[in-house]
Amino acid sequence: RFAYSESADELALRWVREFEDGIPPENIRPGFMKIGVDSGLLSEIDAKLVRAAARCHKRTGLAIAAHTGDGVAAMAELDILKEEGVSPSAFIWVHAQNEKDRSIHERAAKLGAWVEFDGISPDALAQHVELVMHMKRAGLLHRVLISQDAGWYNVGEPGGGKFRGFDGLFTEFLPALRKVGAARRDLDTLLIENPHQALTLREVG
Repeated sequence: RFAYSESADELALRWVREFEDGIPPENIRPGFMKIGVDSGLLSEIDAKLVRAAARCHKRTGLAIAAHTGDGVAAMAELDILKEEGVSPSAFIWVHAQNEKDRSIHERAAKLGAWVEFDGISPDALAQHVELVMHMKRAGLLHRVLISQDAGWYNVGEPGGGKFRGFDGLFTEFLPALRKVGAARRDLDTLLIENPHQALTLREVG
């Protein structure tokens, strides 16, 4: 409820304290921020969350990973970050595969944002291979992140429901990328260099 009652500055301060002192009860310090917005033009609460994240970033250097409904919302988030004086390189567009207009993926990446294609699975293998290869052909692979969004435990279902394992990225997705021309260098970019750069704390002050 505090997300609705507190101002953007108050939310930012709350998150800064979690970064500095840790998140109770274990007092673990976060490595990045995670926020979420719906599709389309941002609602008042969604816009406030983005502003709070921007202001927290300026104090902590934490990357902003935003569960984002579609490309319209992603570009609106980037507009707010620009207003707040935050580089697009601090922004991770989570669930970018839900946006079907690939030109918006390119636009965000050219601005310097991270474009994350997640939900990699056997059912979505071909879609994700093409998304990644499209960004490679556009010369934008260096702004792409990938994720399986795997696992899950469904309360109330026998055994927690159907569990999706964590190895499909290596046993299915990477071989599929190699088959269509991805080089070892491309895979290193996706699996090593990009995640490291995206989640490294930025200098503040």
